[in-house]
Amino acid sequence: MGPTKEGIAYNDKGQRGGRPHVATWAEAGLVTAADLLAGDEDPRPGAGSLIERSVGTLRAVGITVRAKVRGDVGYFAKDIAWAAVDNGCDFSLGVTRNPAAWRAAAAIPEQAWRKAKRMKGAQVAACGYAPAGWPPATACVVRRVKARATDISTDPRARRRRTIPKDQLALACTA
Repeated sequence: MGPTKEGIAYNDKGQRGGRPHVATWAEAGLVTAADLLAGDEDPRPGAGSLIERSVGTLRAVGITVRAKVRGDVGYFAKDIAWAAVDNGCDFSLGVTRNPAAWRAAAAIPEQAWRKAKRMKGAQVAACGYAPAGWPPATACVVRRVKARATDISTDPRARRRRTIPKDQLALACTA
C-alpha cells in the first residue's frame, strides 16, 4: 500500500483510490467482466475490451440472448457504441448535453411525445440527433419531466438545474 501503489490515483474529488470498471448481466445480477482503473483514469478507452470480454463470458456459459450495453453520459463515445454493435449488442448511452443535442430535442413536435413506462410524469420522444461516425440507425431518445420552480435547487452544481435549458431555467428562476 501507500502512495506508490500501482493503479491508485487521486480522483476528481481529491480522494486516492481505484475506479472499478464493471460489466454485469443485469437480469441475473452477476459480474461478467471487470477492470480496476486508477482513480483518475478515463474508462472509455477500455470499454470496448470490457464489452467483448463480457459478451464472451455470457456466450461461454450458454447465454445467447442479444446483450444490451448501457452507460451513463461518461460513456458517450462512438467507439463504445461500435464495440457494442461489433459484439452483437444493442446499446443505450447517455448523451452529452451539447448545442446540437439541445437543438434536436427542441425541434421535437409536441404530438411526438409519449408517456414513459414506469416513470411517473415523464414523457419520451425520438429526435434527429445522431453524432457523426456512430453506427448506422443510431437513434436518440429524449426524456422530459415537468419540474416545479420550487423543486429546482439554487445550487449551480445541482444535477437537475444543469439539465434544464438556460432559457427555461431563467423563466423558472424569476417565477
